[in-house]
Amino acid sequence: MIYFGPSGNSDSFYAEGHKHTVEAFEWIAAMGLNAFEYSFGRGVKMRQETAREIGLKAAEAEVVLSVHAPYYINLATEEPDKAQANVRYLMESAQAAVWMGARRVVFHAGSQGMLGKSEAFARAKQALEAAVDDLKNEGLWEVELCPETMGRVKQIGDLDEVI
Repeated sequence: MIYFGPSGNSDSFYAEGHKHTVEAFEWIAAMGLNAFEYSFGRGVKMRQETAREIGLKAAEAEVVLSVHAPYYINLATEEPDKAQANVRYLMESAQAAVWMGARRVVFHAGSQGMLGKSEAFARAKQALEAAVDDLKNEGLWEVELCPETMGRVKQIGDLDEVI
């Protein structure tokens, strides 16, 4: 099956008088769409109760959920503290996804900064492997980490890298 839907709530959603994401799924389904990406672009700041309510409403409308991890993740960072934080951001996103009933966590792998492309990719790959191990260790094995293609020269995430 192919899934189509928005990432977040559009201006038209709010213009029609809607106020909260729990109202989005009937609205989306009425347009013939069947997917929704919840963005944690600025950090995972959601209570478990809210996430479960969103997941319930999405399921009732037969809308498949995914989440987008924070935009500031950079798996290629050279700084150990930031590297650990990036894995934590993926873990927090995965936990919120589980609460919602989502299976996929979409993320931008990061940028090469002053590193060469191959070194940046190697660092990102190593960090991603650590994140996958952490997901398994925390019992979040059902969550799929989905690196997003970017198409920018300094970004990690061209088609070959994602594959």
